[in-house]
Amino acid sequence: MPFIFSRATRLFEVKQGRTNGRDLEGSGALQLNNNEQTNTPMKKELYLGLDVHKDCIITAVAEEGRKGEVRDTGVISNDLHALEKWISRLRKAHGNDVILRACYEAGPCGFGIARRLKQLGVECEVVAPSLTPKRAGERVKTDRRDARKLARLLRAGELTPVYIPEATDEAIRDLCRARTDAVDDRRRSRHRLKGFLLRHGYRYQGKSSWSAAHERYLRELVLPHPAMKVILEEYLQGDRGGR
Repeated sequence: MPFIFSRATRLFEVKQGRTNGRDLEGSGALQLNNNEQTNTPMKKELYLGLDVHKDCIITAVAEEGRKGEVRDTGVISNDLHALEKWISRLRKAHGNDVILRACYEAGPCGFGIARRLKQLGVECEVVAPSLTPKRAGERVKTDRRDARKLARLLRAGELTPVYIPEATDEAIRDLCRARTDAVDDRRRSRHRLKGFLLRHGYRYQGKSSWSAAHERYLRELVLPHPAMKVILEEYLQGDRGGR
């Protein structure tokens, strides 16, 4: 019995030593992988706030991190060439692998800036001005403050973006809007023409207005003063322009 017990003890010690060796080897590999991940440099991120106007763009940059610096970076003209040069300067100063994220408020300047920034590899959001957070008691409003505020809120993830349509979709949208505007202009011209004639005692006695017979009546209408004839022609021109 003592011989069997001592042999079993030696086998257990050998197996335990092998197991410990594997555990040490595995922990060493895990530590090596962690060191490799730690030594891998993280890409720097910059958050760009753009206060866009008709003639110029006021720019600001927020460094990553909760306490990162938020600073003005100047004013550029509102054209794509100047925008490209500004992005190039940022990449030259911070490295070509820097991650750039930009934003500006939706407005009359459209989505051309956002599309161009996307082509340059810059993530860009067009945000809804009515949903931009505002501090209580914030009354002083300047362009530079607005740019810094946009950069800071973009970094915090507190902005609400709007949908950026494709160029083709926007062209179809503009066509529909132009058609709607033309129809509205024609309706207003017709109302003004009817009011003008009614003030001077001219009433069309036909069955329906703006039919072929009504238009013939308007063209053949004899007015007492040349200025009134000019007014009539202007209203008729507005009616024809909306068709």
